[in-house]
This record gives sequence, C-alpha cells and structure tokens, in this order.
Amino acid sequence: MSLHNLGQMGAIGEIMALFGAAILWTFRAQAFEWLREFFDIWRGQISGRDPLLSDPLYHRARPRRPRGALLLVGALALVFIGQVLFLLDLTL
Repeated sequence: MSLHNLGQMGAIGEIMALFGAAILWTFRAQAFEWLREFFDIWRGQISGRDPLLSDPLYHRARPRRPRGALLLVGALALVFIGQVLFLLDLTL
C-alpha cells in the first residue's frame, strides 16, 4: 500500500479516526469506568456504588444512562468508520 494513492475519502476517514481517538483520550476516565462496570456485570458482580440504591424509599423506574454514553459510543464509531474509509480509499 502506498500513501500516494490517498484520496479525499481516505483523508476524511483518517481525520475522523483521529478525532474519535482524541475524544476517547479526553474522556478516558469515563471510558475506564465503563469498562470496569462492563467487566463487573460480565463476571456477575454488581458494584453497588450508587448510594441511592441503599435507600428503601428510592425506586427508579429505569436505570440512568451513564454520563457520556453517547459521546463514548460516537467516538468509537468515528474510530472504526474512519479506519474503514481509509482502507477503502487505499484499496480502490
């Protein structure tokens, strides 16, 4: 593969991937928290770190969405879509 064939689609894809990586780096504390919670759930352990769960009068109808959920999912999507565009541009 040669970068001499890099076109507009590949450049845009690489910029998208770098932008997604920058977002992930900026919000890495939330990303690590998400990973820790994911592995706790996967192993069947519940963290119980929410102080409101111990209150018997507190009943939430649905779980709260963790902070930055859409941002982290969007950043991951940018990284993957950007790499796909980059590879498609190099192969076409």
